Amino acid sequence: MADKKRHEYEVVLTEYSSDWVTLYNEISGILAKSLAGWDIEMEAVGSRVVPELWSKPVLDIMIKVPPEARDQVDQVITGMGLTRMNIAELGGRTFYRRWGPDGNPDLHIHVVNEYQWQHSHERVFRDRLLRNRDMALSYSHMKRLLLDLSDGDAAAYSRAKNEFIRCLDTILNDLPPKP
Repeated sequence: MADKKRHEYEVVLTEYSSDWVTLYNEISGILAKSLAGWDIEMEAVGSRVVPELWSKPVLDIMIKVPPEARDQVDQVITGMGLTRMNIAELGGRTFYRRWGPDGNPDLHIHVVNEYQWQHSHERVFRDRLLRNRDMALSYSHMKRLLLDLSDGDAAAYSRAKNEFIRCLDTILNDLPPKP
């Protein structure tokens, strides 16, 4: 499935399941062992990790690596069956996707540098959702509505979801800090 394009799949949302923890532990264990000796950090990011949130059944992992480790990281990740995808709007990060047996993505790995790690919108947004259950449930509801409106089209769903997140960020960033 390496020749599939970015949005060549039908979006499916599933209820929260803690199954992602097992997959994360498996993948992060392989990565940690394969990249031992390098100064890396990794976290699960994205909707999948937020309790009660409906999400695509895709695990997103972000890895911070030093520039000199990029080639080895690329070899390890592609050796695990993921495809490197060039996505201009991701701001220089390296993005990998694994296609599941159903033809839909089931794993994304985002490889970033120190600056990208420190300023990662995915990490900030995940943490906001984890701290605020009402926001997470509202976001979950909005995602299901956007899925219905986009009729499962991955490109349309992605654009709408990203625009919603930008609007939510604007609102949250404009609010005065809580005392």
